[in-house]
Amino acid sequence: MIKAVIFDFDGVVVNSEPLHRQAERQALLRCGLRINDTELEQYRDCMDEYMFGELIKKYALRCTIEHLYAEKMKIYRSLMDARAPVIDGVPKLIEKLKAKKLKIALTTRSPADVVLPLLKKYKLYQHFDAIVTANDITQCNPSSEVYTRAASRLGVKPEQCVVVEDCGIAIDAVKKLGMYCIGFKNLHTGNEDLSNADFIIASIRDTPMQKFVDIDQRKRKKVLA
Repeated sequence: MIKAVIFDFDGVVVNSEPLHRQAERQALLRCGLRINDTELEQYRDCMDEYMFGELIKKYALRCTIEHLYAEKMKIYRSLMDARAPVIDGVPKLIEKLKAKKLKIALTTRSPADVVLPLLKKYKLYQHFDAIVTANDITQCNPSSEVYTRAASRLGVKPEQCVVVEDCGIAIDAVKKLGMYCIGFKNLHTGNEDLSNADFIIASIRDTPMQKFVDIDQRKRKKVLA
């Protein structure tokens, strides 16, 4: 029986992935490196500190990890304040799930001081029973740490959770835990392989709420809604 739904933040709740790439490009340009999104995508699911450390070594940049991270976050916060759009249909879906007495969690590899103000701004914060941010974890994808922490804070077993994710390797991590996973095909995220998800959707707004909770564990199949 499903007791909880766990939402990824970047790319599922807020369409922030393009803003991450823009902030990273601008921060690196200030240190003398012009880089394209194709190369940045290789580090999409890693901690920023790891990505910047690798790029500093690869291109012999005369910047520190701390400096690049601070520059990126300053630019990113500015972009998020001005342009961060909530994914269409997410607020309504969360309200419906809460009305069904399901527990709701948010997971993100972004820092708390970026995520929490946005959740409050869009009046979503109060709906989450647990929020796990970059401040709470030590590993990036394909680690399952962020999901195990969310389930633990909700007080539910992994097999009682549905995770909504837009990232292929994150979906792989979810499945290894025995969690049910819905893959969200976000066109702004990139060409992600969501094939390991139990169910794939192209729109949160147009997917009936019951598809998120009425799950026959014995007859899972992949469907594009």
